[in-house]
Amino acid sequence: MIHRSTQRWLAAAALLLVVYGTLGPIAGGRGPWYQAPAQWCLVPPATPSDANDRLTNLLVYIPVGAAFRLIVRRRGWSGWPDLVVSLGLATGLSYATELLQQALPGRQSSRIDLYWNAAGAIIGALAVVPAQGWLRRFHATLFERLHRPGVGWHVCTWAAIAATLLVMTAPWQLHRPATPAGWATAWEWADPLRAARFLAFAALGMLLFVRLVAAGRGRAAAVCGAFLRLAALALVAELAQSVLSEHVSSLSHALTAMCGSAAGAIAGTLVFRAAAMSNTPDHRDGATTVGAPTLAPVPTVQRLAALGLVGVVAAILLGGVVAELLYRGVQLDPRFSWTPFRAHFRVAFTTALADATQSLAMFGTVTLLALAGARRHGPPLALMSVGTTALLLEVGRAFVAGRSGDVTTIILALLAWAATCYAWRKLVPSGTLSTLVQPVSRPT
Repeated sequence: MIHRSTQRWLAAAALLLVVYGTLGPIAGGRGPWYQAPAQWCLVPPATPSDANDRLTNLLVYIPVGAAFRLIVRRRGWSGWPDLVVSLGLATGLSYATELLQQALPGRQSSRIDLYWNAAGAIIGALAVVPAQGWLRRFHATLFERLHRPGVGWHVCTWAAIAATLLVMTAPWQLHRPATPAGWATAWEWADPLRAARFLAFAALGMLLFVRLVAAGRGRAAAVCGAFLRLAALALVAELAQSVLSEHVSSLSHALTAMCGSAAGAIAGTLVFRAAAMSNTPDHRDGATTVGAPTLAPVPTVQRLAALGLVGVVAAILLGGVVAELLYRGVQLDPRFSWTPFRAHFRVAFTTALADATQSLAMFGTVTLLALAGARRHGPPLALMSVGTTALLLEVGRAFVAGRSGDVTTIILALLAWAATCYAWRKLVPSGTLSTLVQPVSRPT
């Protein structure tokens, strides 16, 4: 799935990111970024650190150890030699950065960090080789399953569900709720996210209806099944928001999602009509089988579904900015940060990791939705949707009182698009999934 040359490029990118995060101009405040110390200490002092610093230094150097081993690993020179060399290089990089941090006023040089960096490098160097084998097996299994008949709607449906859940629960910052379980019952008609929530669950209801019909369910059973599944999903998502910061569990939001689910499932019965049923003889025993109704018009609706779902996700993201403008107010002097990942290094590592992960997952899922639904037009559609949404999202945040736009989101959106498109090309070389809906045959 990932050739050796690509692995080395990825490893080099990981190393550059670590060096930038360790030495970049992000912690100097308003003072100078670089200031030579009065005396260089070749052995960094044993400065005590807290649990967050230790965890950060451990986790950050896991990809460093893996990256160095991928770079130095060669056929016929694998095992202990490349392991020892990679650990030596990772430890040397850690020592060099700790040494240089003595000249950065916003940093703190410590050999305790060096020990934790070395521990992370050991874990990464040891784990990367079995991880390669697991990745090959995972790729082979996923490649085989994606080329089974009727997998198209499965991918579209699950990608749409994942995208909806991601945008509903971001940001992923946990907090202790004031009450064990609370519901906001006030019905706010001016809520800018209400229409987007209704449309999102209506699209999910239509997709899930098609999936259930293609699996052999009757039309009425498919409508009920889609509604019940999405109603449970809406309730679970709203309950989860009671332990997430900047979220409120709302009964009106759950009812809106349920209404959208029912409307989408019912609309599916009108948009997708059953084609003529064909009788085909079974050559094995001479029996006649009747094909299940084929849903039509499949290709056109597939493209429209992709465009509509990507648009709904973008509307939810941008609707969040509109809600913040209405709630926090507008600042006439927009603020924008052009230093990548500056804000991530001012918070706890777990918070920064969750924020970056949710951005990658969100934009990667939108990209996957466009690739699965729009076929060969998926990459440009995904780039247009992801890039435009990220740009407008951060430009809008620049005008929200107390907030600032950040170029980091745009970078993460483009990285998620590139990584998802690369994996898609490896898993689906033709660019198109197999038959969108698999007719289910049943004996007469």
